[in-house]
Amino acid sequence: EGEDFSDALAALDALLEARGDEVAALIVEPLVQGAGGMHFYDPAYLRGARAICDARDVLLVCDEIATGFGRTGRGHLFASSRAGIVPDVMCVGKALTGGYCTLGATLATEDVARAVSGAPPGEDPLPLMHGPTFMGNPLACA
Repeated sequence: EGEDFSDALAALDALLEARGDEVAALIVEPLVQGAGGMHFYDPAYLRGARAICDARDVLLVCDEIATGFGRTGRGHLFASSRAGIVPDVMCVGKALTGGYCTLGATLATEDVARAVSGAPPGEDPLPLMHGPTFMGNPLACA
């Protein structure tokens, strides 16, 4: 920890200021970018990105498929919690079944779930029927 991400955060803020009406969400692999190699980064960047997304009304999506369920060390089930943030949407998988069966899930805040549920205003949300390829594997869910 302690790296300076001010330039990266300033660039993110400038991008969302200029094109925020075209951006629905920022998608990150928290703390460990697994795509393209294993690149680790400071939790401070995630905290800054969370603040910028809140200020710009942009959803923050954490792809915890590779980092979730304790894969970033003891004390935190998810990398996003290690960074001290709560994403609007979280994707989980792989470790959900310990790797024995394919299974994935998409988790969302209540605000996001209500927005995508299709329920009329004032009614309980319908099931969130959006998910990854391996969502609902009958064997894994048994």
